[in-house]
Amino acid sequence: MRVVGLLFLGCLMATAVAQQPKAGLTKPKKHITAKVVGYVTEAEAKVVFEKAEKMLRKLTKSTTLLKPIPLSGSSAVARSKVVMQLDRLYEMIRQKVRLTPRRVPINAGVLRMSGPAKDKLARLVKLGAIGNYGPLAAGPADKLTVKEFGDALGFFIARMAEMTHMPNPKWSPALMDGT
Repeated sequence: MRVVGLLFLGCLMATAVAQQPKAGLTKPKKHITAKVVGYVTEAEAKVVFEKAEKMLRKLTKSTTLLKPIPLSGSSAVARSKVVMQLDRLYEMIRQKVRLTPRRVPINAGVLRMSGPAKDKLARLVKLGAIGNYGPLAAGPADKLTVKEFGDALGFFIARMAEMTHMPNPKWSPALMDGT
């Protein structure tokens, strides 16, 4: 049930993807999505991260207290602050990790970040929680559009769902005992 909740949260926060019509069937209804122009502000990011933290705490029953990353104002949120906040969410649930994923090879040459956020970014990329070539890690601008922000957060939430909940061996071929 927790996995379903985490995946639902990731789907809610990620942007909508249009469905492809299947052969022989009628066309699906067109999704109505808002055409949002501009970048995610710090105030908007703060609200989203508070909701994500609340849901992750509820699903993992984490009681770890961490210092919040200050986010406020109407200026565009910097990618480094997003990385610091995602690292904070990971630290919050790190004790609840049940499945350690295989390390993702990292291409440090494409990472466009400096300072303490770069080390945290590299760790999250190695965990597979942030895409190595995505706009959060390798984007040219220091700010994220709504679509890029939603995609990065959804990707992160999905990976945390994989790491904190052991799948049922009955339905997971990689975990079956071979009988």
